[in-house]
Amino acid sequence: MANKVKYEEIYNALRNDLQQLPDNTKLPPFTELCKRYGISQATLCSALELLEQDGLVKRIRKVGCFSVKNPVPKKPIKFTLLMPGEQDTLFVAFITACSHFCNQHRIQLQFEFSGLDAELEYKALESVLADDECDGLLYMPLYPTFPREKVMNSARLLNKIAQKKPVVQFDRQLPGELSDFIGYDNFQAYCELLTHLKELGHRKIGLICSESDIAGEPPPRVRDFLNAMDVLDLELSPAHRITYDVFSANHSANALDILKSPDCPTAFVGVNAVFIRQFLQTAEAAGKRIPEDISLCCYDLNTTLNLYPLKPTYYNEPAREVIVKAAQLLLNQVTGKRTPRSAIRLPGTLVIGDTTAACPKKRKNSTENSKR
Repeated sequence: MANKVKYEEIYNALRNDLQQLPDNTKLPPFTELCKRYGISQATLCSALELLEQDGLVKRIRKVGCFSVKNPVPKKPIKFTLLMPGEQDTLFVAFITACSHFCNQHRIQLQFEFSGLDAELEYKALESVLADDECDGLLYMPLYPTFPREKVMNSARLLNKIAQKKPVVQFDRQLPGELSDFIGYDNFQAYCELLTHLKELGHRKIGLICSESDIAGEPPPRVRDFLNAMDVLDLELSPAHRITYDVFSANHSANALDILKSPDCPTAFVGVNAVFIRQFLQTAEAAGKRIPEDISLCCYDLNTTLNLYPLKPTYYNEPAREVIVKAAQLLLNQVTGKRTPRSAIRLPGTLVIGDTTAACPKKRKNSTENSKR
């Protein structure tokens, strides 16, 4: 039976049974209810959570679950999801997973999109602050795309919002511990990617990122890449950083020169997949083949990379898991299940594709040894 059908059936069955019980009657233990309905504890908990939202049961920690007669109608919970955009593959994944979670838990979901504009983001935050109907904010900041002054303006406003209603940032966060945060274990991801390249014999490894990533203090994803390089005894030369315009992924001032240089790295790592398509075109123009001459890997969402002609080697970021975890944490806060402030980073998975191969020098040595 499909999970959704099972879920709805148990909710309806329990609702009918509750109508027969006097007020404040303690329900049987979970194990007995699971056995009676032939379900798992997870399915039972989900059904009871909906019944609790409807005011038909009350759950008391370490005591039990009790029936409620003539419940007072509860105001539906309302979340606001504030993100930079809505059409990018990553944004679609966030919206779809969050919408599914909110539908399951009968949460009203309102969307705000900043359109990669710091002023629009600030106005959206002001709107959330003024919205008394909004019970909590799920927030993916534009930071670190814009200057620090604008970032700090958003941070001060977010602090005001956090004092008024629960906030969970996801994917990235503003400076300072302003709210709970759910993101990715970038350091572990880059350690695995770089270890894979080292095992293939690569030692001269370049970075593909945006110009803003290296303009000042590096953002977390770039910082974690540099830390992973250091741990694995690798060094990134400034001459091996290919940068693109964050607002125009087709433009790079140095990609062609680096790829044509005799000192060109034998492998590159992209902090995400945004610039990979243009990199592949530039590599072809420079006469470099992937992976025969240059190995390529990046860190991004699997559905984004499925759009490319080559099957890439990449580290799959758990975007859907991150937004669901963030939504669950926000729901816990809104419903009074407050936990200590947390910063959770979820691991992803390494996927080996067709864009990484043994270092050309290593292949050459191997061939010469075999001839002997």
